[in-house]
Amino acid sequence: MDMILSDIASDEQTYIASFLSYPDALNFCCTNQFIRESVLAYILEQNKTLTNCSSGATRLMCAASCRMEDLPKINFITRLGGKKVVSIQDKFGETALHLAVRACSLEVSKILCEVGGQDLVVLKNSLGNSALHDAVNMEDIDMIEVLCQTGRQKAVMLQNNMGVSAIHCAVEIGNVEITYLLCEAGGKEAVSLKNNDGNTPLSLATQYFHAEIAIVLSNI
Repeated sequence: MDMILSDIASDEQTYIASFLSYPDALNFCCTNQFIRESVLAYILEQNKTLTNCSSGATRLMCAASCRMEDLPKINFITRLGGKKVVSIQDKFGETALHLAVRACSLEVSKILCEVGGQDLVVLKNSLGNSALHDAVNMEDIDMIEVLCQTGRQKAVMLQNNMGVSAIHCAVEIGNVEITYLLCEAGGKEAVSLKNNDGNTPLSLATQYFHAEIAIVLSNI
């Protein structure tokens, strides 16, 4: 059964109009309803309308970085593009998840993690920072919990270009609660990681006189 534009939900009509040219929209509406989403995804990819600026930022990245969350639009893009779209990195290595974390968009981050899984959470930017590094530096505990649940130990074990892990970051900040949360996810192996200066999280805690954190690390 063929369909017309009025058969499509109003929110999808808006997004179709923003993504597709008029001829493409007409072709889309002539497509059998059963395959319309796969056809739209193909058109978006072929016309490179998922990428819209020289830095390589995608429509999803732009939406994720906005503090005014547009969850219907993000759901629309992720449903069509799936893991391939959420895993795209710009020229700085940033993903939509990096941007959502820094925008403090918890609901957006949850959507992205659900679609991209652990493979998305462990992607690093050009500095070697993962989304978890960013969340720790912002001391966003709710975000950290979501990222740890998705990325598990592999995410906590990541080190940036300076050899700094998320636990190193938490120790430097002096946040006991975040340190404990990361230690639970990373275990002894994560606690024993050394940065490029040869410091473990425990040695850093000692240097910064973070006695409570040193106790937490010693008991892992």
